[in-house]
Amino acid sequence: MLNPGAVAVTRTGRYAGGRFGNLKGPLDIAVSYGKSTTGDSYYAATTDSVKIANLGASYDLCILKLFGETSRAKQARDVEVTPLRGAWLMSI
Repeated sequence: MLNPGAVAVTRTGRYAGGRFGNLKGPLDIAVSYGKSTTGDSYYAATTDSVKIANLGASYDLCILKLFGETSRAKQARDVEVTPLRGAWLMSI
């Protein structure tokens, strides 16, 4: 996705996320979530971000380890528009 205008590098690359896991015996389960800012345009009033969530599990059979994972990634663009003071909206 292209980001029009000047890209503000102060917010681009910002990441917040975490992971929680549980290991009991041969079963290992983990879930994680993260959000990363991939683009920010001050003049267009937009912020592009990617949200990632996943769930994974593995089971150890001593000679073989079974593993499965599901993951979802969603790209979003937030638009901030401030209305003009005293402006009137008209519709036909």
